[in-house]
Amino acid sequence: MIDTLKNILNISMSNRINFLIYYFKCIPIIGKLLKDTVYKEMKIKKIISIFAVLTKIVQGLLGPIAYVSIAIYLPIFFFYKSYSVEDKYSVFTYLLFVLSFVFGATASSSALTPSKDKFVCIKLMKMRARDYAISIIFCEYIWGGVRLLPALIIVSKILGGTIFQGIELTLLLTMFRFCGEALHLFIFEKKNIILCKNYIFIIIYGILALITAYVPAAFKIILPVDKYLFNKIIILIIILLGIISIVYTLKYKFYSKAFNAANKLNELYSDNHKLNEARFEDVKINENEFKELELNSQICSDKEGYEYLNALFFMRHRKLLYKPMYIELIIIALIFLAALVVQIVFPSFMNEFIGEIDKTIPGLLLIMYSISNSRRITKAMFYNCDISLLRYGFYREKNVILKNFKIRLFKVAFINLIPATAIASSLMIIALMNGVDNFVNILPMVFMILILSLFFSVHDLFLYYIMQPYTTELNIKSPFFNIINGIVFWICYLSSKIKTPPAYFAGIVLVITVVYIIVALVTVYKLSWKTFKVK
Repeated sequence: MIDTLKNILNISMSNRINFLIYYFKCIPIIGKLLKDTVYKEMKIKKIISIFAVLTKIVQGLLGPIAYVSIAIYLPIFFFYKSYSVEDKYSVFTYLLFVLSFVFGATASSSALTPSKDKFVCIKLMKMRARDYAISIIFCEYIWGGVRLLPALIIVSKILGGTIFQGIELTLLLTMFRFCGEALHLFIFEKKNIILCKNYIFIIIYGILALITAYVPAAFKIILPVDKYLFNKIIILIIILLGIISIVYTLKYKFYSKAFNAANKLNELYSDNHKLNEARFEDVKINENEFKELELNSQICSDKEGYEYLNALFFMRHRKLLYKPMYIELIIIALIFLAALVVQIVFPSFMNEFIGEIDKTIPGLLLIMYSISNSRRITKAMFYNCDISLLRYGFYREKNVILKNFKIRLFKVAFINLIPATAIASSLMIIALMNGVDNFVNILPMVFMILILSLFFSVHDLFLYYIMQPYTTELNIKSPFFNIINGIVFWICYLSSKIKTPPAYFAGIVLVITVVYIIVALVTVYKLSWKTFKVK
């Protein structure tokens, strides 16, 4: 088993290292320093492997802490803030039991969950299915317990429990997971059913688990599961069931049949393709719904070349592209009408509110990030237009790319500017109704809204042309695309927590925005003809 596990880890690590090398080669400056021969340089691979192992360990330890903190601790913090420590710990144990013991331990199977790694190791590398299964089951569940242990100890201590209780919970959960694995193997043996591939069942099961977990929390109901879970007899029963399950997995005779049923190549490709298709579900169009006018090629006859192409694209996809904007305008209008009502009924309150509203400027970044439609538009551009045209050499020529970028930038900026203008106009009207001083004070905020609208229009189109993250298989190939978008989101989120004079903050954002837009436009001009291609 140890030798098999080493081989599995070596194969997995080799794939991870090769992916990391590929990702680094995608970076414009660093990528040029790495030649294609780097894939065979063992010294470099050993250095990267250390980085990969450390990254995996850090991710492994931070993941459970994030899960326990967000899924379990936060509901306790919000709903049971004034309750006693004992009650909080009871709620913590109940939520953990439902989400991790009942659902988490039984919804998936380490052996029966299909994956490309399993296909490679067993089908291509000819590993014995039994050796692979036992190695991966024990490695996954033991490592899972080690990862979860710090989180359970920390939260147990915070909520009045003991270190020993955190250890007990980890042990019991690990035993539950072995029981869940044995249950999946038993069902396959008797009914020839791979339960974890029955996605409808898993979804319904998951929804029921969430309802069972959070509905009592919402009503501040306390269910003392800890009183039973830490009972010595219950602990002994769970451990015995876990040991029986471990013995069952060790003696199981149908691993080869199970792997063949779970890891069919055509199904792996089909499932992956369906998942990728789902990512573009929101930008798909039904050509049968096109009106006769929209299909008339003469409708944009006043334009020619790529202006004609883009005019047709935006005209035929206007429902798809404008619908989110219309929804945003309706919400803005409703909020504006509500503000007018408050202005009429409680004028003193509104006057005080408008006088302090400039302090909310840091939160504008998150608001404008949320209402920006350019991310969805670029995805629609790829799926409904560029995925086909990028196959032709003329479409990848520098002058063509730059012309398309310019046309699209103006159109995307216009679409984003409409809700931004609606927000800015609403604020100015309400401010003017409360005096000239308030109107003057709110002008920096209005200006910032319009600038941020332009910033996100440039930002998303810039990433699309410089990274072109989408592939013909409809997945995202560039990890830096997600990393940069994640960084931008967290900057927007954390900025809402900043306590600084509004004028200073607005000035800093304005300078950064102007510099970023200039750098982005210059970069697109210099590099987009090299990076904007089909993958």
